[in-house]
Amino acid sequence: ANLPSVPSTGSTGSNVLNPTLPVDLLGDGRWLSQHKRFREKAVDREPDVIFIGDNIVQRMQFTSTWQDHIEPLHCLNFGIYEDRIENILYRIEDGELEDCSPKVVVLHAGNNNPELAADIAAGIRNLAEVVHQQLPGANVIVLGLLPVGEHKNPRRTKHAEVNRLLTEQLSQSGRTTVLIPDWDTFLQPDKSLSHRDMYDYCNLTDLGYSKLFEPLLELLQEELHSFPSAAAGDSDHE
Repeated sequence: ANLPSVPSTGSTGSNVLNPTLPVDLLGDGRWLSQHKRFREKAVDREPDVIFIGDNIVQRMQFTSTWQDHIEPLHCLNFGIYEDRIENILYRIEDGELEDCSPKVVVLHAGNNNPELAADIAAGIRNLAEVVHQQLPGANVIVLGLLPVGEHKNPRRTKHAEVNRLLTEQLSQSGRTTVLIPDWDTFLQPDKSLSHRDMYDYCNLTDLGYSKLFEPLLELLQEELHSFPSAAAGDSDHE
């Protein structure tokens, strides 16, 4: 597929704009099995909302907030643990969003990428553009990155810069909405992260997800209500 060119400053020669199949280091084929299942679900379930992304997305479906409030919106969860931007791009280019017509696609990516902030932001912008190419009638919600690490660290600083760039570059992009998590709800007064919100200071607990979901659920409902009909339905989180 011909992907749009997204300029980036401070490039490290990153791979984020190239669809990339992850190396199956353990030889169990689990990544491809999940990808195949997602492609089948997109056709069979006729979702109104698709979440696609990395571990932050994947673990959402096992929370009480998801089960109580997100599932009734007729959602599918296409999250794969440790996926990078280029892996998610591969999945989209290889048909995960084909033959379906969701009203909203929620995207979270970049958490596992080691590149510079400018490259990560460019990769996320490219993902949103590719989604719009495949689903021109859908609204896209780009979730910003969360703070990571118990105490302030370079990765956390990079995530803040990615969020700044996303807000700056996507704020006037029409049917793409950027939702940056409120870091103040996660950071303690001394700017540390609590294991009660992120058990390993990266992945969210049920409590942490409830904080992430509160503004997201409100935005999702607004986006769905902007369409003529937004009937709720059944979902699946196998």
